[in-house]
Amino acid sequence: TAVEWYLLRFGKDPNLQRVLKWAAIAGPFDSIPRMHMQPRHNHLDPDGQPHLMAPDYRMAYFRRDRFPRLAVLNIYGDLMDGSHSDGKILNASSRALGYLLEGRTTSYQELRFTGPDAQHTKLRDNPRVAAAGDNFLWP
Repeated sequence: TAVEWYLLRFGKDPNLQRVLKWAAIAGPFDSIPRMHMQPRHNHLDPDGQPHLMAPDYRMAYFRRDRFPRLAVLNIYGDLMDGSHSDGKILNASSRALGYLLEGRTTSYQELRFTGPDAQHTKLRDNPRVAAAGDNFLWP
C-alpha cells in the first residue's frame, strides 16, 4: 500500500513528521488485488509467514528494518463464503502485514470483520470499522 511504502522509505527520516499510529484497512500487503486468488490460493503458514510471497512483499520484507516503530491496527474483511477474502483481497494478503512487521512495532493488532458488510469496498463505510479505527487512533 502507499502508506506501507512511504513508511519504509521515509518513516525514519528525522526531517519529516513522525508517524506514531497506522490503521490499515483491507490492505493488499502480499499481492495486488486477485494476484493470489484461485487456483493458487495463498495462506499463512503456522508462523504467520505467507506461503506465497509476491515480489513487492519479499522486497519489503528484506527492507523491514527501515520501518519505524509505531502502533498498528490491521483491519480486514472476511465474507465467510469459503473464499477467505473480502471479495477482492485474500485474508492471507491482508494479514501478511503481521509477519512483515513482527518485532518491529510498539503494538500490532488485527481485527476481522465478517459478513456482507465486510466486503472490500463496504469496509470503509462500515460504522463498526470506523469506530474501531477512531478508538485506535484517538482513544
